[in-house]
Amino acid sequence: MKQFFNVDNIIFRGISKWMDYIFVSFLWFMFSIPLITMGAATAALYHTSGQCLISDRGYIFRSFWGSFKNSFRQSTMLAAILGVLFGAIHLDMNLVRGQAAMKMLQTLFVAARLLFLMIGVYVFPYISKYRMGMVQIIKDCVCLCVLSLPWTILLTLILTAALCLISIIPGAILIMPSCVGVFFNLILERIFSKYGDNGGREED
Repeated sequence: MKQFFNVDNIIFRGISKWMDYIFVSFLWFMFSIPLITMGAATAALYHTSGQCLISDRGYIFRSFWGSFKNSFRQSTMLAAILGVLFGAIHLDMNLVRGQAAMKMLQTLFVAARLLFLMIGVYVFPYISKYRMGMVQIIKDCVCLCVLSLPWTILLTLILTAALCLISIIPGAILIMPSCVGVFFNLILERIFSKYGDNGGREED
């Protein structure tokens, strides 16, 4: 019984770890409420998932807030750009929907939206890790998307599955963001280390 209540017990450590996951997801959700800040919150989610949930280094809030501040300007600008592009494509798809003569155009819109999503899975983790100009970030993320296409497809599937699960079970928002952050970290850190010699300055 004494061993059961020991804070080093595997049960207590497991509960503590899951509480950390919930806390990271909560921070991402709260910092994403002004939708324009969702990009910076996602960059901070990626950074905190790697540093605190995987490596057990540092404090969760300090890590999240520091990354959020550092990546705010670039993440917000790129989130706005991606949001406008997705919105424009969605609007155009609605305009041509149901028109038989526009089948090819509809297919192109679907492909464009998928392409932006596949590039987008790299953008905010990349910003959280490296410091460089906006144009270089976009170029590097496009290159990573193409060079690591099988991983890109897997990352896109993970993100899509998480979004679908949250839409079916809204309560999953309490844990799913941090789980996605961990999965992305485990995959992307390998990719970044493989193609890391890109002239960027890695975050301290």
